[in-house]
Amino acid sequence: SAPVWLARALFSLPTLVVYLAILGLVAHAAIENPRLRLNFDAFYLEQHLTLTLVLLLLLYGVTASLHELGHMLAAARHGIRSKLGIGNRLWSLVAEADLTGILTLPKSQRYLPLFGGMIVDLLSIALVTLSIQWLIRQGHDGFVIQLLQALILQIVISISWQFNLFLKTDIYYVVCTYYGHPDLDRAARIYLQDKLHTLSFGLRGEKSAGIEGKHLGVLRAFAALWLIGRISALAFLVLVLIPTLARYFVRARDAFTNPATASAAAYDAAAFAVISMALFLLGMYMWLRRRK
Repeated sequence: SAPVWLARALFSLPTLVVYLAILGLVAHAAIENPRLRLNFDAFYLEQHLTLTLVLLLLLYGVTASLHELGHMLAAARHGIRSKLGIGNRLWSLVAEADLTGILTLPKSQRYLPLFGGMIVDLLSIALVTLSIQWLIRQGHDGFVIQLLQALILQIVISISWQFNLFLKTDIYYVVCTYYGHPDLDRAARIYLQDKLHTLSFGLRGEKSAGIEGKHLGVLRAFAALWLIGRISALAFLVLVLIPTLARYFVRARDAFTNPATASAAAYDAAAFAVISMALFLLGMYMWLRRRK
C-alpha cells in the first residue's frame, strides 16, 4: 500500500491544479499542431503488425496499471488499503483495483478514488502527447510516433469504455454511490429475472419479493440500460469481433499462399492473428468460468 503522505501529495488540491495546467498546455499545443491531435487512423498499419501489437500491449499494460494505481492512491489518501488484480469484463481482460474499503468512507469522499483512474488516464494522454511533440521537434517521424498515437487512441477508448455502465465500470460505481445503491448490477439481474418469470407465466426466470421500492425508478432505468448493453455487446461479438479475428487468419493464409509475399510478412501476419486470438480466448475463458 502507498504511504498516506505520498497519496495526499499526489491527490491534493494544489497538485490537481498542476494537473489541470498540464492538460491546458497540451490542449493548446494540439490546437496549434494538428499532429498532436487524436489520430483515428493510428491502428491501421500495413507492416510490423506483431511488433506493433506487442509493444502496444506492453505500453497499454503500463498505462492500465497506472490507471488502477490512481484508484489505489486516491483511496490511500483517506487511509484505505486496496489491492490490484486481474479480472474481466465480459470477454475483455482488465486490471482491477479492489476498492471495497471506500464503502467505509462518507459518500462525499468516495468520488475521488472512483475518478482517480480516469484522472491518471488524462495525465497519461498529456504526457504521451508531450513526448510526441518532443519527437517531432527532434525530427523523428514514422513508426514510433504512430505507436504513441495508437497508445493515446487506446487510452481514449478505455476512458469511453468506463461509460458502459452495464459492465460495472468506474462510472457504474459512481452512479451507485450517487444514488446510494449498493449494487445496481445485481439488483437489475434480479429485477429482469422477476419480469421474465411474469412474462413467461412462470416458465422462465425467478419470482422475487426483494425488489426495493426506494430505488425502483433508478433500477428500472438501469435494468433497461443493462439489457440493451448486453445485447449490443453480444451483437458486437458476433458481427464484428469474431469476423475481424477470422479475417486476421484469412490474411495470414493469403500471405503464405501468395508467392509475391515475403516470408517475414507472412509470419508477421500469422503471429499477429495468433496473439489476437489467444487474448480473445483467454478473456472468453475467464468470462465463461465466472458465469459458471
